[in-house]
Amino acid sequence: MSAATVDNLALCYQGIQRDYRNTVIGHIRANLQKAFPQDYLEKAKRPFLREWDEVNAAAEERRRTGELEAPLVDDIDVLGVNNFFNLFDSYAEQLIPATAGTQDDPRK
Repeated sequence: MSAATVDNLALCYQGIQRDYRNTVIGHIRANLQKAFPQDYLEKAKRPFLREWDEVNAAAEERRRTGELEAPLVDDIDVLGVNNFFNLFDSYAEQLIPATAGTQDDPRK
């Protein structure tokens, strides 16, 4: 693998894990807090109840290795990019803004 390829892969990885992930985490937190002010953390965990310990362990590992450096604000911060599908599937109405004039299912 060439040095240029490695550099490009590193740039893509940083873009996904730091920029994209942190932006989506902020969107999830803000919208779940708005929709479920009293129990937004429990709602965020609900799609992952069976594997929550594994989600936490993966987040701890990413912080130990330096892949993620942002401080934890709440339990939503332990979610990874791989968890986004389940959250958006479970809470599409709260996380995907309605588009005026369409009747389509926002999950599509």
